[in-house]
Amino acid sequence: VRHSQKHGFFINDLNTVECNSVADIRGALETGVQNRRVCAHALNKDSSRSHALFTMYIDSESNAECEEAGPQGRRHGKITFVDLAGSERLKESLAEGNARKETQAINKS
Repeated sequence: VRHSQKHGFFINDLNTVECNSVADIRGALETGVQNRRVCAHALNKDSSRSHALFTMYIDSESNAECEEAGPQGRRHGKITFVDLAGSERLKESLAEGNARKETQAINKS
């Protein structure tokens, strides 16, 4: 994760998908959910094993009658959803083998 004055917080080389409908947004979210890694252990049946970042940049235009719209009826927004990999206590998670190594690596990130 990096930060700049121009872009705020960002991660290099992420996918960008243009969405023009609610169906497009749902499809992009579904792809992201499918790419998440989760693992069950003693503390959580769906523990995140990878970090996930989903940012929506929203541009909208309204008709001239809208009083709350900005210049020329345009509005811009940004929403970011973040899911960080779990940082469970190794002893309490009862993780073994690869899951144990993965938990140790996550706790260092």
